Amino acid sequence: MYFGLLGGSTKRGISFPITTRPISSNIVNSEQITKSKSKAPKTAAPGSTHIKVDNENPDVIVSKTKYNEHGLPEYREDYHVGSKSHSHFDKKTKTQLKNHRHRFHYNDKGQQVGSTKEPI
Repeated sequence: MYFGLLGGSTKRGISFPITTRPISSNIVNSEQITKSKSKAPKTAAPGSTHIKVDNENPDVIVSKTKYNEHGLPEYREDYHVGSKSHSHFDKKTKTQLKNHRHRFHYNDKGQQVGSTKEPI
């Protein structure tokens, strides 16, 4: 994973190929990826990814949410880019987390019971 505009620049955002169908017939499972200016939905297709782009510059990816096998958010990566970038203060390390990941934790009924933040 590297930081850059969609299509290859390395100045802002995250760059990686976006596809919702197999590139070749050798690919058995194709990941479903959605992209919008809206925040990620509460549920989505199992194993899918939602990409949130900047409101002012849709080429800049500000966050990526990956869904688990039950269609619930497994984690969300927030990138310190775009017109309204944000960060979190980590009390343990006493540092500002610019690019960071939220990991979501669920009980056996599928109810969210917490989340953790970590640098990426």
